[in-house]
Amino acid sequence: MIKNAGYHIFYSKKGDFEVGDYIFEIGGKNKTMKQIKDAGENAYLVKEITADQLKPQDIVKFYTGDKLAVDGDIIDETIRIIYQNFWIAFGSDIFGVALGALGYLSPLMAGSLHIFHTLGIVGNSSRILLFSPQ
Repeated sequence: MIKNAGYHIFYSKKGDFEVGDYIFEIGGKNKTMKQIKDAGENAYLVKEITADQLKPQDIVKFYTGDKLAVDGDIIDETIRIIYQNFWIAFGSDIFGVALGALGYLSPLMAGSLHIFHTLGIVGNSSRILLFSPQ
């Protein structure tokens, strides 16, 4: 994918490889920044870690140059919102099917119920954009 994006990958003397002005060192969970400590601010250590190993001081630098602190709290919040969305959808669908089967809900109202529960899910999901770790 990097090559398809027009970038060239080169071996690096300071790290494992270079892409443009960026140097990457690839390592396992015990790998440190030792090899690339003098490579400058465009040097990154790429490690495989699990969500429970993330700490607030772990910093991910995106291509925009912005920094975002990633920790387990956002993962927990995302999972919590996913469960809420499931129950919003499941509950309103069961409610709608029951009312429709009993003849209390017209097709127009069933469609409206579906649209409103979809909007509720979108609104509930958008709360993750306002999340801030404590």
